[in-house]
Amino acid sequence: MSRVLPTWSQAQLIVAVSKWDVAENASSLFNGIKAALEEGLSQARGIPLLTVSGKTGKGIDQLLAAAFEIRDTWSKRVSTGMLNRWFEDAVEKNPPPAPGGKRIKLRYITQVGTRPPTFVIFGNRTDLLPESYRRYLVNGLRRELNFGAVPVRLTMRGSSNPFDR
Repeated sequence: MSRVLPTWSQAQLIVAVSKWDVAENASSLFNGIKAALEEGLSQARGIPLLTVSGKTGKGIDQLLAAAFEIRDTWSKRVSTGMLNRWFEDAVEKNPPPAPGGKRIKLRYITQVGTRPPTFVIFGNRTDLLPESYRRYLVNGLRRELNFGAVPVRLTMRGSSNPFDR
């Protein structure tokens, strides 16, 4: 029987450093691990880093609490009203570029799924939206709507012009 392993966009990640009861120079070790994770997994910022000890049981409660918190965020729904208020602010603060002098018009956003949280933005000329602007929107969703390190999917849908033909 074959198993499908989740990709990063489907999986949640918590880093737990075990055997913390025998760690020497615990504070500098923790800071070193944290810096290495931030550098090596920069695309996955905000991943919880916890220390645990199976021998003493230290940190196990925090590990379980983090797992439940991530599960709740993974399943989180945002109301369309709140989502569009955030979206209007984000677009107003940093309007999309105008490639070739023609404006990209982003109209609204809606959440179409959870596990992972999945959003669709409707507008015109969305196929010309640069990846950097998509990252700006995803990072804003994470920060402003409290999605933290949970993977967020964002797709674009353009409107069809009936006079194009």
